[in-house]
Amino acid sequence: MLPIVPDDETIQSVISIVQPSLPGLDTNKLHDAVIDAYPEWQGVVGEKRVRRVMANSKKDEEAEGPIKDDNASTITTPKTKKKKKAKAKAKASSRETYPTSSLLPDSVLTLPPTVAVRYFDKQKGKGLVALRRIEEGETLWKEDPWIIAPEWDIFDLQQRAVACAHCTTPFSQSSALVVSCQHCSARYCTRLCFSRSVSTHPLLCPGQNAASVPLLKQARSLAWMALHAISRVTARVLLGGEQEWDVVKAMAELGMEERFQKIHLTPERETWKRVWTLYVDAFRSPQALKIVAKSKKPLAEQTEKELFSYEGFLRGLGRMSLNLESHGGLYLLHSHLNHSCDPNLSIRHLQRSSALARITVIAKRAILPGEELIITYVDPSLDIAQRRQALGEWGFGNCTCSRCNREAATVEDESQGQEKRRHESSLDMKDLERELKEGLGLWG
Repeated sequence: MLPIVPDDETIQSVISIVQPSLPGLDTNKLHDAVIDAYPEWQGVVGEKRVRRVMANSKKDEEAEGPIKDDNASTITTPKTKKKKKAKAKAKASSRETYPTSSLLPDSVLTLPPTVAVRYFDKQKGKGLVALRRIEEGETLWKEDPWIIAPEWDIFDLQQRAVACAHCTTPFSQSSALVVSCQHCSARYCTRLCFSRSVSTHPLLCPGQNAASVPLLKQARSLAWMALHAISRVTARVLLGGEQEWDVVKAMAELGMEERFQKIHLTPERETWKRVWTLYVDAFRSPQALKIVAKSKKPLAEQTEKELFSYEGFLRGLGRMSLNLESHGGLYLLHSHLNHSCDPNLSIRHLQRSSALARITVIAKRAILPGEELIITYVDPSLDIAQRRQALGEWGFGNCTCSRCNREAATVEDESQGQEKRRHESSLDMKDLERELKEGLGLWG
């Protein structure tokens, strides 16, 4: 895996957060505090780098000089005004809400030999790059979901016990390989899927934790895939401990409140609070607590708060919506892929007879070493205005891929052409008006 190399601005922003809460620290201890906040910078951001960033920041402040209001004795020159405006603009930009993410722990991420993880910047976050030339049509990797909250037609098959409750594969009732849950109607296509289901199923099993039933019924009635997904994720975290939570919190996140601000709709807080109550009841029930206690993997108090507080729940819902693949899978490697309206990868569900949830990642064209691996987050058949609107609703900003730049230039040319035609049409009408008035003798 390639090391994270943050820029000076990113380091300075972390220092500005850490330093006020720990006044009086020398550079050595401040460096330790920065690394505690961002462990992935260990071995990459040294004490000298922190000292240099702080020194450069101090120089910038001294160069900007004092700026006072009109009643102050110091005069604000045009130069300082310009700097003040630039600083205000940068500050406003830094407050803009966009999805945030961090790197997954090395222990949970298995990389194929063709790709590497790279950290780009604060806004773009992590991504994947090619380590060698990849040919068009080449399969880069196949991946099973970390969590699967399947499409509702598959979910209904699972409820009727004719599809595997773990991997979603349909099967015949007479299959000799099928294994059943001892407490509910859930069935599994093989003993392997049955054994893997212990990571989530006990807490979502009607026979073992009846309090989970209203939550899943609500998710189905609302057809809310993110609610179903967060239920399964929470079950996995409670049964697997902090290492599973490390996976979840590394995923890209944009909360529900921020999401609704982006799409300019009134937040559905009544619905959110209702499902949050069902969610807490499902995982804090006496049956659930007993199941969790058996796992002997207690969570930190802060993790419990993040999982079950109302604000943490909303962030979790937003995280699910942002990372779920269209068929309902949450994939660790797939979650690293950034967007382009001109993608070089295609995500396929090729194994229709088995492991339906497994994805296959295929190159749409030749990819050069060092080139970023990208997929599309939106319907590529939409025009540029619609694509930008869809991306803006999740805080991604405007896509600047080659396709978008080309289409934006075309739209601008067409707009300028329309303006020119309107102007020429206006001149033609004035000429006609003048000729009519001259013919009627109205100019005198």
